[in-house]
Amino acid sequence: MNARDIINGLAAKGRQGASAVEFALILAFILAPLTVAVIDFGQIIHAKYVITRAAREGAMASIRGGSAQSVVDAYLTDAGLDPGFSTITVQNAGGERGTAAIVQVTYDYGEMVVIPWKDITDVVPSPLVAKAEARN
Repeated sequence: MNARDIINGLAAKGRQGASAVEFALILAFILAPLTVAVIDFGQIIHAKYVITRAAREGAMASIRGGSAQSVVDAYLTDAGLDPGFSTITVQNAGGERGTAAIVQVTYDYGEMVVIPWKDITDVVPSPLVAKAEARN
């Protein structure tokens, strides 16, 4: 083994170490925040779906003479969302035949995400709003 082989071996070990450092930096500054962002957006999309369905269920309960508030709260709870972050507005509950009952559910998702999206960008509306109408 000559000096050239020793130097080449040390250089190869140095390149392996540099690759490990580069991977650690990529993981810490790109992949981890990207993963958190994907999870956050998934939670926001799920919350939007849930409040839309909850508003529909509340509107249907309202035209049948039930309490839209309790139906929406139960739907949110069953889906794993906290009803304490929601605001429910009901118009024309149990009105005349042919009139529409309108239920609007507003949900503040700020406590369920890691990244404060509503402070960073306008891409995601804050709060989430779903409106449903049902006729009796």
